Amino acid sequence: MSQVIMVLLATGAATAASMAELGKNGNLHTRWNPICNKFGSFCNRGGVSLVSSFVGVALMLALNLLSAAATSPRAVVAGQ
Repeated sequence: MSQVIMVLLATGAATAASMAELGKNGNLHTRWNPICNKFGSFCNRGGVSLVSSFVGVALMLALNLLSAAATSPRAVVAGQ
């Protein structure tokens, strides 16, 4: 279950990064103009939230790895 949560966190962070890139650079084919030159503080806050999202994904990955190591049969034998 924790791996599903980690995948959902990573998917959300990647989607947010995609939208941040669209907000920063725009898309000329669809006539979406960049907004960071007009709303600089919004983009700065978005960047901070993206960094914290990816830190959360990294921490969840570390917790998953620790959990897998603690529950593996090899860890039980080594602990005796």
